[in-house]
Amino acid sequence: MQYLQVKDQQPSSSKCQPSTQPTVNAVFDKAKKYDPTSKEAVELNEAVAYFICKDQVSIYTVEKDGFKSLIRKLNARYQLPSRKYFMDIEIPKLYESVKAKVQES
Repeated sequence: MQYLQVKDQQPSSSKCQPSTQPTVNAVFDKAKKYDPTSKEAVELNEAVAYFICKDQVSIYTVEKDGFKSLIRKLNARYQLPSRKYFMDIEIPKLYESVKAKVQES
């Protein structure tokens, strides 16, 4: 009986609000991958490069299934670039950025 009493007592502020259905375009936009030059993709590329350098993990980490799965779970719209991209572009860019900050101080 106590269960029934608690079940029947619902907060008076909880009102059912109609939900809006997303448009077809909105659904497809959520499934579309980021453009490689988009702000989001650039920030995520920098974050992966920082992770590789800061934690001193192998560059091959970006090719491992577990890491790829983690990235997909965290942000399905992000297309993880290749190991070569990180070796040739992102990590040298991070190196130059840190080098410039060190030289300034």
